[in-house]
Amino acid sequence: MTMDRNTPAARLSALLATTALVLNPLAALAGDAIPTNGTVVSGTVSYGSDGSTLTVTQGSDRAIVNWGSFSIGTGNTVNFVQPSKTSAILNRVTGSMTSEIAGSLKANGGVYLINPNGIAINGTGSVKVGGGSLPRRSTLRMTTFWPARLNLPAMVPPVRSAMTG
Repeated sequence: MTMDRNTPAARLSALLATTALVLNPLAALAGDAIPTNGTVVSGTVSYGSDGSTLTVTQGSDRAIVNWGSFSIGTGNTVNFVQPSKTSAILNRVTGSMTSEIAGSLKANGGVYLINPNGIAINGTGSVKVGGGSLPRRSTLRMTTFWPARLNLPAMVPPVRSAMTG
């Protein structure tokens, strides 16, 4: 039996299905999301995963990595191991998905995340870094990031958070 898409019942069914996705966009991050498809653009960086934990080891004071996606599912952790608390890594998302932080992001230095598609920090998400942290929706030129002194723009677009709405 086929349901006509224009009937009230079909429209209600479609509305309920899409509302469930909008009201709980992090449901898909129950435990399997970690950043993927990393490509080192500048600096010295290596990374590896044991399944639920991704460890990013930075060997240079500054580094830039492009990621196909950068999300952290509930119960998952991304650890940045950096040379010092003044070290910084710029993570740029090149894919089409929003970054959803529902797990833990930890670092002893500065971690910067840029995703033009948006960044959401869920109520279970945590970010603990030793240096700066700059989640951004917009772009940032490498020449602004790379000098020894970070010269980041003062205006930062708001980050959507499940905790603050």
